Amino acid sequence: MRFIDVFRTRLRDVLFGRTNIKVIKQDSDIDTIPFFLIGSFRSGTTLFRYLLDSHSQICCPPETKFHVHLDQMYNSRSTMEAFTHMGFDEVFIRQQMRYFASGVYSTHLRAMGKQLLVDKTPEYVRILDFLDWLYEGKCRYLLIFRNGLDVAHSMNEMHIEPIEQDKSIYKAFEYWKEDSQTMLEWMKNYPDRCHKVVYDQLCDNTEATLKGVMEFMDLSYESQQLKWYRHNHSRGAEDIKARRQRSINKSVHNYREWPEATIKDLKSRSALIHRAIGYDPDSLEFS
Repeated sequence: MRFIDVFRTRLRDVLFGRTNIKVIKQDSDIDTIPFFLIGSFRSGTTLFRYLLDSHSQICCPPETKFHVHLDQMYNSRSTMEAFTHMGFDEVFIRQQMRYFASGVYSTHLRAMGKQLLVDKTPEYVRILDFLDWLYEGKCRYLLIFRNGLDVAHSMNEMHIEPIEQDKSIYKAFEYWKEDSQTMLEWMKNYPDRCHKVVYDQLCDNTEATLKGVMEFMDLSYESQQLKWYRHNHSRGAEDIKARRQRSINKSVHNYREWPEATIKDLKSRSALIHRAIGYDPDSLEFS
């Protein structure tokens, strides 16, 4: 991340201020079941979040990340054994985790004056089983895909914590590949609770794509969603360039600066996945 980009963002925060949120105490019996916006890093999740958050009834805050830690606790053998010895069964543990998550979600919803929460956190693609366990198969998923070579190019250019050690084009590509395989399999297993969006669709046919998303969410599309830059979105860990955009700047084929041999190799490795998403495996054009 370039220093000048960070400086501009901080200057913007100073000039225009940060989001002021009034926290309102929640009711103890609220059980908020969110939608999850799932996608690999650098797949258009931030743009998607802004478009959703601009709806009068949808709150799509910055990346929450806390479910990663709940998942780690749930999958810690020693911790779960300790709970068992203390007399707490899995039902109780899930109840307490849900209570915490609902407290975070419902309190934020009330503060923002909205009804539905969409949690956009790229790391959650790696803990889908836990999320479904926690919400007992009741939550729904918006899954966004982008061609793997552009994702790998962008990940390699940005600071992405999970791949920073021994970072390379190939490591970024394999990260995208694993995420995409997981998402495709998840859609196959739970088609009624999943809605697929492709980055190219979101950029090229934004209104039609959003109408499909809103139908899946049982809401009406609102034209104000296309003016996402007029809304005061909460700020967090996200692409700082997205804050400054006043139009959708589609970014494709940046990988073409790589050596031809690298491009050919990665296209070969990803042909089946790209075809399953809807891309031509050779041109990487979406159709």
